[in-house]
Amino acid sequence: MTTATQLVSPTQSTVPAAELVAHSVLDARALAREVAARYNLPEGVRASLLFRGMNDVYVISAGGRSWALRVWRGTWRGMDEVENELSFLNFLRERDFPASFPVQQRDGSWYFVLEAPEALRAAALYEWAPGVKVFDSHTPETAAEVGRLLARMHVLGDDYVQAHPIDLSAGHLMRDLPDLLELVADRDSEAEDYARFAPKVQAALDGLDQFDLPQGACHGDLHPSN
Repeated sequence: MTTATQLVSPTQSTVPAAELVAHSVLDARALAREVAARYNLPEGVRASLLFRGMNDVYVISAGGRSWALRVWRGTWRGMDEVENELSFLNFLRERDFPASFPVQQRDGSWYFVLEAPEALRAAALYEWAPGVKVFDSHTPETAAEVGRLLARMHVLGDDYVQAHPIDLSAGHLMRDLPDLLELVADRDSEAEDYARFAPKVQAALDGLDQFDLPQGACHGDLHPSN
């Protein structure tokens, strides 16, 4: 005598996908097809995930060469900020600053947009930067060279006009404070420090308009990994 086990299907979730997914991992093969269709690259385009972070980076290879495909996190940067970053890099390119520059697509645009479960995500192809990571070359000479280049970038940035002006005052810091506190929720002392200092820093930012201070583009997140 045999018995049959009745399989009961679980109730389907009614929560929208955008609320279930915080940060998707895009399929490398699908990205390779997107890149091959948009850029003038040799045949046989391949992609592999290099690392995930606030943004994801894939290695694109074809014809014995490599490029880097950056995919912004959809909930981290808006399209205006993406366009600002790419236009600033092109601004630096025109001034012979050494950097990894974006590659133009066949249609003349500098990035494309992918519809991920959590949000629209921008993606752009960059030239592959030769050399070694700063972490792998800790010498006084390397530190001096990095400092010199960053200073030059910021000096050049004085003449850069943003494609989409972004005001860092007007409550910008306090708007993002809840997200920061959530990131350090398991570190009570850090959370307390951020909550105490943020209003003071915001007040200082809001008061800068009364001074005649030079303004320009800056990196904003300088550390060896960047």
